[in-house]
Amino acid sequence: WQAGSTGENAHREWRVLAFPYTYKATGEESQVTEQNVDAMPYVFGERNNIKIYNLAENSMDICVYDVNGVCVHRMTKETRSILSLPCKQGVYVVRLLVNEQEKTNKVIVK
Repeated sequence: WQAGSTGENAHREWRVLAFPYTYKATGEESQVTEQNVDAMPYVFGERNNIKIYNLAENSMDICVYDVNGVCVHRMTKETRSILSLPCKQGVYVVRLLVNEQEKTNKVIVK
């Protein structure tokens, strides 16, 4: 879980973050059995930033587009990383390429 504060009254917003492990229940015991390295990055908007959490060991190509289709951020990040990309308030499309798999997210930055 992740808690963040926003607004003048600093109320809490909760998000479920990806947990890169496989859970396996075996009889009376439960255990974490293996790391899931194929987890896709988690993307969200937060106070004039786009946050990208890459928990996998894979590199990723990132491109952030504004509403007009203009690329405002482009980069490649290696292995595990937590990125905070500064952006003005608005709607953005984040395109990620991880292990030849593409993921596209619409993000609202407040």
